[in-house]
Amino acid sequence: MKSTPIKPDKFRARIMDLMLDAIEKNFGLLEEMKSEYTEAEWRVLINSLKFEGVHEAIDSARIAVELLYDKWDDIVDLEDYLASGDWQKDYEAEERGELSKDIPKDVLSQDALYNDLADLDDVLKDMRRLLRHCKAGKKKETKE
Repeated sequence: MKSTPIKPDKFRARIMDLMLDAIEKNFGLLEEMKSEYTEAEWRVLINSLKFEGVHEAIDSARIAVELLYDKWDDIVDLEDYLASGDWQKDYEAEERGELSKDIPKDVLSQDALYNDLADLDDVLKDMRRLLRHCKAGKKKETKE
């Protein structure tokens, strides 16, 4: 079962809402809490909350990029397989019962290969958008 990915902007907003809810539940209303701290203390508190999970997010991104690098040649070959018409021929051969029952046929699943390649395209677009924002030194714009 494939889960629907959460859009990064919605995920970030959800996490921030949860963090603020947790602060309010544990420490009272945010404005009341803020008045108890100096400006420096408040900045450290807020930025410490923002820092939570950053290391894990970076490590996860590094692992994901390495996985894509490791599979890149296979991905390109699969794109060629789908685009060449060979996938369609093999699918039809399987439908006619011409392929051995002993070989895996996961690649012939009706939409799985196409959907995975489309998902990869979406991920790469998101990565390019993130890179543009990083180069520009801007916060990521949220789109609702």
